[in-house]
Amino acid sequence: MLAAISLLREAPDEDLIVIEPREDLGRGMAYSTPWYEHLLNVPAAKMSALPSEPSHFAEWLTRRGWPPTCGSSFVPRRVYGDYLGDVLRPAVARAERSFRHIRSEVEDLLRNPRGIRL
Repeated sequence: MLAAISLLREAPDEDLIVIEPREDLGRGMAYSTPWYEHLLNVPAAKMSALPSEPSHFAEWLTRRGWPPTCGSSFVPRRVYGDYLGDVLRPAVARAERSFRHIRSEVEDLLRNPRGIRL
């Protein structure tokens, strides 16, 4: 999802297709847990989705009521999934290209004379 966010922000002239079986993009398996006890293994201050804005995630947390010192906290994984969704939605809305989400899984990559088939 971080690659998709980066592509949407930095190269808005190409089509982007994300293949992900879950309806809610950004969560994946790691951030779709329903339990708040499942924490990130990296402090919030080091989890920005935007390399050019290293405090982005910590600031996002503060705007949602987390204490300002939350940058050193290990926050719930599901909260990080919420954050990724919040970063992705406006990037998709601003994109000049088409964005598609195909709800499926890729099982194999096959090289053929025309390229690669998923």
